[in-house]
Amino acid sequence: MKSMILTFAVLLLLPVVAYAEETGTIGSLKKTFIKEFNKDISTLKGHRPNYVTIADDGAIKFQVSIKKRITYKYPIHFAYTQRSLWDISEDSSPFKETNYNPEFFYVFGNNSSETETGWTIPRWRLGAEHESNGRAGPTSRSWNTIYIEPTFNYKWGIGAHGDLYEGGELTIAPKVWTPFMVSVDNSDITDYYGYMELLVKYSTERGQLAVIGRKGTKGSHGHIQVDISYNCLKGSDVNSYIQLWHGDGESILGYDKEESRALIGVMFSRW
Repeated sequence: MKSMILTFAVLLLLPVVAYAEETGTIGSLKKTFIKEFNKDISTLKGHRPNYVTIADDGAIKFQVSIKKRITYKYPIHFAYTQRSLWDISEDSSPFKETNYNPEFFYVFGNNSSETETGWTIPRWRLGAEHESNGRAGPTSRSWNTIYIEPTFNYKWGIGAHGDLYEGGELTIAPKVWTPFMVSVDNSDITDYYGYMELLVKYSTERGQLAVIGRKGTKGSHGHIQVDISYNCLKGSDVNSYIQLWHGDGESILGYDKEESRALIGVMFSRW
């Protein structure tokens, strides 16, 4: 993965480097971009939870989510999340749905220490994201949003290095968005997804309880997801994981379909 990213980056930079050598600015270019980019090329981090689960109906649901800071002077990040529903109980084991969710965001605020207890100054994230299922024709679904997301944290009883072994951390993160370039195939998506998502989570050194909810603009539409994870092997990134889902839009193809599902599996990075 790292070598592929580095190869792709080098290919993109070759014309720039050639031009810089011609114009005599190669030294400056190396100092301001290439050197720093190569130094930090491997710092891919988890964005949303990464997990693999199996549902009560036998379907497999998994999510891969990563992020990377792409500039050094400004905290601008690129993130990519992919979530799939895989029905292994049917003939040929088809993927029922895969959702693709790239985004760019800027982070500001919250310069307090990780070891600081009590409420911290909110950390704000301002971004733009796209979500679609990559299909064409009548099953195509897609929309785009611009969002702002403040994160409020309260910590108590933490250790010298920010460890939560003596206490815990409460996080409240409302995410508010405005849609644009919404596909005609799902033009009423805000009736089901609304204009805001709320994440509330309680974390300790070993476990985490997270509740994520949306409320649509019409009737009782919306959804709630409950994530329960526990680190069975202290010091590892492997967590036992239970996910409970109820409401509309577990996938963007079914944004207007209500479902209830219980899943159990393994989580590799938490909220």
